[in-house]
Amino acid sequence: MKVVEQFKRRILDLAIRGKLVPQDPNDEPASVLLERIKAEKAKLVKAGKIKKEKNPSEIVIGSDGAAYEKFADGSTKDISDELPFALPNGWAWTRLRCLTTLVTSGSRNWAQFYTPSQQAPLFLRMGNLSRDSFSLRLGDLQHVELPKDAEGTRTSVLPGDLLFSITAEIGMMGLIPAPFPLAYINQHTALIRFSLIQQGRYLPYVLLSTFAKHQYASRKHGLKTSFRLDSIEEVIVPLPPISEQKRIVAKIEELFAIAGSLDSATDGLENAAKRLDKKILDLAIRGKLVPQDPNDEPASELVKRIAASHKSPCKNQSEPIDPPFDIPNSWEWVRLGLLVQVISGVSYSKSAITESGIRILRGGNLNENAELTFYDDDVFISSNYYDNDNEIRRGDIVIVASTGSSKVIGRPAIATHDMSGVQIGAFLRIVRTQDLELSKWIATLFCNRYYRTYIRKISKGTNIKNLKAEYITGFAIPLPPLAEQKRIVAKIEELRMVIKSLTT
Repeated sequence: MKVVEQFKRRILDLAIRGKLVPQDPNDEPASVLLERIKAEKAKLVKAGKIKKEKNPSEIVIGSDGAAYEKFADGSTKDISDELPFALPNGWAWTRLRCLTTLVTSGSRNWAQFYTPSQQAPLFLRMGNLSRDSFSLRLGDLQHVELPKDAEGTRTSVLPGDLLFSITAEIGMMGLIPAPFPLAYINQHTALIRFSLIQQGRYLPYVLLSTFAKHQYASRKHGLKTSFRLDSIEEVIVPLPPISEQKRIVAKIEELFAIAGSLDSATDGLENAAKRLDKKILDLAIRGKLVPQDPNDEPASELVKRIAASHKSPCKNQSEPIDPPFDIPNSWEWVRLGLLVQVISGVSYSKSAITESGIRILRGGNLNENAELTFYDDDVFISSNYYDNDNEIRRGDIVIVASTGSSKVIGRPAIATHDMSGVQIGAFLRIVRTQDLELSKWIATLFCNRYYRTYIRKISKGTNIKNLKAEYITGFAIPLPPLAEQKRIVAKIEELRMVIKSLTT
């Protein structure tokens, strides 16, 4: 299975378990939603628009934790083995028929009505459905011209209807968009019409999930493989509050869009997760991860304030910048030296090494995950070497500034807290922001392949790679408005939490 498909299935799995977005205790619970849907269907029955269910039911969780289906005729059925996971508070288990007003199959033997006329109604078939999405495929359309006595009302589609294949390959789908021209479906396709209250994309996503597909597999009939309409109605669905459904759909589509940018490699989720993380960071520094807010103070004003606070001009700042990529209008290109100071590491002799005192970090203390790590064989030197500026502080970015490895040169690590008594050795540098508020944005840039490309280019051609301070201060960076920086960083942290859950 391709990595992108694995990711998408895992995303859907988290979504239907209530683990993709946080719950809001203020949301109307799904139990109330079900009552509102029940009232809506009762009105439709009274108006003669839909048929009354013969023996409606509801799913309840007993005090013993077992799941029961209670029917209107008073009978009950233990269905605990059909519910493989627990739901969050505010959610409910239900059958798909409790959420629909119509489930029907298409018309038979309509090939005789095919017409080349493009003005005639559409006739949607299995070829118009999708396997791993519910996008309607409109590249190969057939049209029909019906005689006056042809029964078609039942099988004509409305926006929001979900088409579902019921022969051969079960569970191919197509969601009818709005607006949509007059169209009918053929006999190999079922039409699922959801309650007006429940229309949206949450249920189609549920029906794409592995959990739903396992149910299709267990309910197939016949040697030729077919799926009855009552089997569709019996599909069990985990139902969140309607507000949470909307949040889930938004998150699924956000993650699907990012995952879709990955290649089709099959080298496992761990490596794919790293590529996905890189993609998120790349979108972030180009202004494509979160929307811009026209009410934000533009970055140009932030630059003016920072420049005014410097007592002397920063080196490299007057050099023109040739932007390597486009950024939003409210952003600015600046040299990194405007925002940071670069602090050199401490040099010491072997005689200064002691069993305790100041811990000195070296290249090996910076791991590939941009973290600072302590080891039992770390070097300690006399406290006489203590330098307050060289001591690591929260928000500092420590980088490898001298090494023979083109892979390691420039490697960053982010200090998440003050490290009393911890300094850096001579082959490292501290990049410290003038304003702590900017540190997370600068850290985002240092974890980006844009930074890595710059470092490799500027250190190319020498056996021992050395990053001079002016190489760092001369780095051209995109600077968003401060408010947007915070939104971007928050979004990165949120997405990283989801990515982590995708691989555990």
